[in-house]
Amino acid sequence: MRLAQHWRWFWPCMFALAAVAAERPPTRFHKASLEQLDRHGLLPESHVAGYRLKTVHVAHRHRRRKRAKWKLSSTEIPDTFSSRETPGQPERATRGRRLSVATEALLEARQVPLAFRTPREKVITLTALTVASLPLAAYNATDSYQRATGVYDTLESLYVKICNNTDGIEKGPNGSVATVCADLRGETNDTWGPALAEWTKVVLNESRTEIRQAAGIALDNSMHDKFRGLRDPDCEFDAEIGERCWGDVGIAISEFEGDSTKVLVFQGDFGPQNDDAIMWMYKPWLLTEFESALKHQWSLDAMQPFTQDMAKRKAIARFEMPVRCDFKDDEFKPVQEPEVVADASQGSAKDIETEGLWSLVKLLVRELLPEGQKMTKDVYLAGSGTGGTHAALASMWLKKSDDIAYETYMFASPGFQCLAHDKYSKRDVSPYDPHPQIHAYMHIADAISGSMDRHSGTVCMYGRKNFTANE
Repeated sequence: MRLAQHWRWFWPCMFALAAVAAERPPTRFHKASLEQLDRHGLLPESHVAGYRLKTVHVAHRHRRRKRAKWKLSSTEIPDTFSSRETPGQPERATRGRRLSVATEALLEARQVPLAFRTPREKVITLTALTVASLPLAAYNATDSYQRATGVYDTLESLYVKICNNTDGIEKGPNGSVATVCADLRGETNDTWGPALAEWTKVVLNESRTEIRQAAGIALDNSMHDKFRGLRDPDCEFDAEIGERCWGDVGIAISEFEGDSTKVLVFQGDFGPQNDDAIMWMYKPWLLTEFESALKHQWSLDAMQPFTQDMAKRKAIARFEMPVRCDFKDDEFKPVQEPEVVADASQGSAKDIETEGLWSLVKLLVRELLPEGQKMTKDVYLAGSGTGGTHAALASMWLKKSDDIAYETYMFASPGFQCLAHDKYSKRDVSPYDPHPQIHAYMHIADAISGSMDRHSGTVCMYGRKNFTANE
């Protein structure tokens, strides 16, 4: 370890305080600098839950001297110090087990489909396949604009750049709309927001299509979409084959298969049906745990100060409690017509009514991974949003029923521990077991995946260490 290789000054130990107590106590504190703390990996957080760090005390002694006496060092923390930047070298700042992932990572994925030579390539490739599995119907311009009217009306988009130096549309690779340039800023027009939502849909559709085509070429077109549920009457696909359409109710899995690898990507839900399902799945958590979990994510995970202005935004009890009580009394259903969905999917109306789409998840997984069949290829489960949650639940179920731990990767997905405990049979899953086969990736500021329920397995949070407007 770096601490052992570069030891010169002091050596931290978990039992330092016990050892100091057992020996004659040191008579005075030695002064240590911030740079010395950082060099040995002992630089703590400066801001936690509204509190500010003032002093750091460390017990240490020389590692290679058996009879060396323990010493105490003290470091005063100046008010100007922020742990989000390492003293003198901001680019070296790292925090805990955060995973730094460049936003350009997706661009690399098309070059290494199912080429899992390194863990990084595995994550990049599975991320790309998750994007490729998302149905085109999910990119609904009308729904997107309704959900983010205030954003689109200010001409802001993550995917389309509005510039005021030229007019027209600049085409990207293969004719995709890479940049929409129009002299629109500072003006007002009711059509610009919906137009930007439509342009965003075009960009996302073409990007998704390119990634799927690249994966298909690499996999010799060995990829399929399987669906179990109720198809919308206007859907162009048949009952069980093809990606999901906008009005479909059910579960869809994209199957990607190479020479030695099979990847099952659970497609996430979208549209109003998804909103009701989310409320049904996480209503108890939203009522009792979400607020404290969100504060924890903001203060500890994202390392942002919880200010007095934020505290003032919380409504006083006499205004807040009626809203909470109304929400408590609201009834949400995972599926509006369980009998109709059951008839179309060969499922159980009772199971769908009590467990939502979980029973359809199991039916579709068994179709792709039959019980008792020995797999000759490495199988991975993946998904984003509620698709990632279903992938994790399926992974736990297969581990319990088949005694096989399939590696599972979930991206930007809500947690599942309390959900599984409250909604699903204990014969199916054991949510509080360690489940090291599950890997959850989420952005540091994603409140849905970061503060909605808890995850088992390995959790990696990525993002800028200090996401402020001037970075």
